[in-house]
Amino acid sequence: MKNKFTLTILVVILGAVLMTGCGGNSALSNASSWPGLTEADGVVYTANAYTVEAVRGGERLWFYPNDPEEKARELFFANPVIDSGLVYAGSYSNRVHVLDAETGSLEGKITLPDDKHKLIAPVVVTDALVLIPSSDSTLYAYRKGEYGQPIWKTALTNELWQAPTVLDGTVYAVTLDKKIHTINLADGKLIRSVGTDGAIMDGFTASGGRLYFSTFGRKVEILDPATGEIKTLLNAESEFWAAPLVIGEALIAVDLQGTIYARSLDGAELWTRTKAFGESARVIARPVALPNDRILMISAAGDMKIYDLEGRSEDERSINATVQTAPVSDGDTIVVALVGGDALLKAYTPDLKEDWVYVGTVDAKTEATRTAAAESSAAGSTSGAPEAIGTAEGK
Repeated sequence: MKNKFTLTILVVILGAVLMTGCGGNSALSNASSWPGLTEADGVVYTANAYTVEAVRGGERLWFYPNDPEEKARELFFANPVIDSGLVYAGSYSNRVHVLDAETGSLEGKITLPDDKHKLIAPVVVTDALVLIPSSDSTLYAYRKGEYGQPIWKTALTNELWQAPTVLDGTVYAVTLDKKIHTINLADGKLIRSVGTDGAIMDGFTASGGRLYFSTFGRKVEILDPATGEIKTLLNAESEFWAAPLVIGEALIAVDLQGTIYARSLDGAELWTRTKAFGESARVIARPVALPNDRILMISAAGDMKIYDLEGRSEDERSINATVQTAPVSDGDTIVVALVGGDALLKAYTPDLKEDWVYVGTVDAKTEATRTAAAESSAAGSTSGAPEAIGTAEGK
């Protein structure tokens, strides 16, 4: 029964990940492909189907690619990564597009060998390197600004679906065959590989020199980077997709069935909320830390809940749309990426009142057609110009 449940969950989620938005002309149907989401300096960057976009306060700043004559379209789903004025966006063609964060213009591309493989996880940018985890089972390292050839590449044992973590000159990468690989950052040499009793679906949470992770083996565990030793912190009722959150001296984890676990960093129970989202709920997105020691959690059905560190429920709201991406917050605004529903992005205040809504861009060709239609309509109307395509303010 356990293996059947696990397989069913993976098949359902894989279907969502790989869906290409066959509806074509609708931004909302394209949003059904699990958007990537990142926030930096008040700007939200999203990767969804055929576009990468930058949005501030519900208004689009730019989208990429924006050439309606471009015929070679790539799919983008990995969370964009922002570093030193650049946006790194990985595609389903095993390629990283490097964009100017201010304008969205293309600065360069990193093309990996086999375009039949995909970049599902975001890249990791260090002081000098760009690390790229690929579904071709290889971790690549490129020097910043030098996109021709990698300075090293390390073949691992299975696909990489999560971003690696860099700690003290060492890279920690997980593969789908339930293994953690320790790699030297300088030269890519494999130091060790250790097995876990379940796949790690959401990478690591680094805190206090230790790496915390959750598994499909129904555990939250700690990796000691110095020795490679793994210690179990929590045994759960269900499998985990979402990585745990460490906030202060507490660890917060939520399993696939929506049970929330709060533990001290040595494993002592603080509190538990069993199936907090209802009997049939599923939770994929990791918990999000908010100001004043508050924690946001969201179910795959779009039910949001905020708790304090004592386990008291503070606010809740239902979006009525599928959510598979962890929300982002700049402290003043919480932004959620939707799969389906009536928008791509919805933003909320810290007490979960609606702030703004962003519908989204389908692709450059569709956007050009819409813009031309809007301009034509405006030219023949006496009521003034219409609202900008793709944006709408919340009420």
